[in-house]
Parts: sequence; C-alpha cells; structure tokens
Amino acid sequence: MKLKKPDRSVSNMDVLKDIRGLLSVTREREDATADGVRGESGLEAETARLEAQIRGYKELVQKQQEELHRVESEKEEFAARLKVLGSGKDKLISPASKSAALGEEAAQLEARIAELSSALSQVDDLLKLRTQDLLKRIARLFQEAGQSDVAIEFRKGAGELEDVENFAHFLRVLLEQ
Repeated sequence: MKLKKPDRSVSNMDVLKDIRGLLSVTREREDATADGVRGESGLEAETARLEAQIRGYKELVQKQQEELHRVESEKEEFAARLKVLGSGKDKLISPASKSAALGEEAAQLEARIAELSSALSQVDDLLKLRTQDLLKRIARLFQEAGQSDVAIEFRKGAGELEDVENFAHFLRVLLEQ
C-alpha cells in the first residue's frame, strides 16, 4: 500500500479560514469586555474624585465657621473688658483714652468679623453650587452606566439639598430681623 499524500484541497483551506474567523471574533469579544470593565472603573474613579472634592469643600466651610466662632468669642471678651474698664475701676489711665483704645479694638474686631462673614458666605455659596453640580454629574454618570435607580437617588439628593439650603436661607433672614 502506498501512503497517501496529505490532502491540501480547498476544503482544508476553508477550515483554516473558519478557525481564524472564530479566533478573531473571540478576541473582539474579549476586547469589548475589557473596555466595559475599564468604563466602569473610570466611573468609579470619577465618583471617588468628586466625593473627595465635596469633602474638601465641607472641611473648608467648617474651618471658616470655626474661625468665625473664635472671632465672635474674642469680640465678646473684648466687650466685657471694655465694660470693666469703662466702669472706672482702673483710675490710672484716663477713661477717655481707655474708651478710645477699646473702641478702636472693637471696631477692628467688627471689621474682621464682617470680613470673615463675607468670606464664609462666599465659600458657602460656592460649596452649595459645587455640591449640586457634583451630584448632577454623579447622577449623569450612573445614568450613562445604565444604573438608573442610583441616578434617580442622586437627583433626589440634589433636590433635597436645594430644599435644605432654601430653608437655611429663610432661617438666616428670620434670625437677622
């Protein structure tokens, strides 16, 4: 018997083409899956970055509020000293010079308080706008990722935040009157 030569016909070439086609389709699916995973991790990274920004703004506002409280307590302290000095217990320095010096200190403190209040209000307004913007961006990211339920919750949170801000503004105006 003779050994047959390998059959290199057209049908064997078709099989090779089919195998190559299957391999390319498998690679495309793997690439698409990898892109989807990268998109989700990018969304998580963006969310984490935005949350870090929110925390930074909150810390800044808290520091400004602490500084304002400190200045207000100093003002009260100086006002108490002014009363004590104004009562005439210390006769060595003329009451007019003491009163003028303390009045000047009180005026400086008032100016400092006004400056800090203005800065705090600007930071607070910026924080509110930035927070609302970040919540909307986070909601949009979740919407794009196909997580509509989470996006709706973030939108609700943004609306509730705006309601709380309006109420706080109302209370501030009421307390100023």
